Amino acid sequence: MNLRFDPSGIAGEKGLEIIESVIREYVQHDGQHIQINPVDDKTLRAAQENPENYRNILVRVAGYMAYFTELDKTVQDAIIARTAHLAS
Repeated sequence: MNLRFDPSGIAGEKGLEIIESVIREYVQHDGQHIQINPVDDKTLRAAQENPENYRNILVRVAGYMAYFTELDKTVQDAIIARTAHLAS
């Protein structure tokens, strides 16, 4: 299971409780793999503008993980659109 959260939605003690609850529920239902990405569209746009400052951002593409800054701009744009949609 792949989850992307806006960082503001999982900040602080309440955010930790949310993540813990999601993981516990998933494992209790025999979940085998979970990946949580706390990244927002603003950060991804900044990574497009200044990739040298954001080389460590990993994103889920289509069945695999990749460094965001190494992806083609069209793929980056699709991921940003998907992230912006999830955060709204």
